[in-house]
Amino acid sequence: MKDPKEKVKEILIDRDDLTEEEAEETITDTMAMIYEAIESGDFLEAEDIFMDELGLELDYLLDLLI
Repeated sequence: MKDPKEKVKEILIDRDDLTEEEAEETITDTMAMIYEAIESGDFLEAEDIFMDELGLELDYLLDLLI
């Protein structure tokens, strides 16, 4: 089974025409914002950040968090 981060990275590379490095940086930066929102208790903000920054369904967020 493929690592969830790799799945998301492949989607960003294919869909957004990012390089591997750009996709990794995008995921890392987005997850940092999400963890900050979660730590402050704002779960709706975490969802919004994920969808706004990566344009993916929340199922992918759950995969990345687990």
